[in-house]
Amino acid sequence: MKRALSDFERELLSHQDDLLRFARRLTGRRGGAEDLRQDTLVLALASRESFMPGTVMRAWLFTIMRNIWVNQARRDRVDAVEDGVLHTLMPQQLPNQERRLELRDVNRALKALPAGMHEAIGLCAFHGLPYKVAARAAKPPTSEGTIKSRLSRGRDALRLALEPA
Repeated sequence: MKRALSDFERELLSHQDDLLRFARRLTGRRGGAEDLRQDTLVLALASRESFMPGTVMRAWLFTIMRNIWVNQARRDRVDAVEDGVLHTLMPQQLPNQERRLELRDVNRALKALPAGMHEAIGLCAFHGLPYKVAARAAKPPTSEGTIKSRLSRGRDALRLALEPA
């Protein structure tokens, strides 16, 4: 006899398509994306007691998925080193001084942004979250319009900060 799904399980399963789309963005391949989605659902079910009722489950699931993906990438990198292919991980060309200075300037400009703009850029530009998901994942959660506005103003501020004098 089949048991009925709980509200938690029903909501969890309702996000499967979104999880697959996000997993494809992270992995770049369908097979890996399906595995990542499956790992995320299994871990979410196992961690159900850590889910805080009233929070946005989709954002919680995306965080779990991103953490799994990062940990897998780290593990793959360690495995590659252990397999004796360290030379494939080394850059073919050493980074030049200008590139390091540019990255330092971008990092400084990002740190100088107001917290809301910094967070919007992180959620949308770096993590690739859609506006709606980013709005729910923001601390505190905000509206989609606010995320769009903060992202636009943040990009403009970065552009201004990084323009040559």
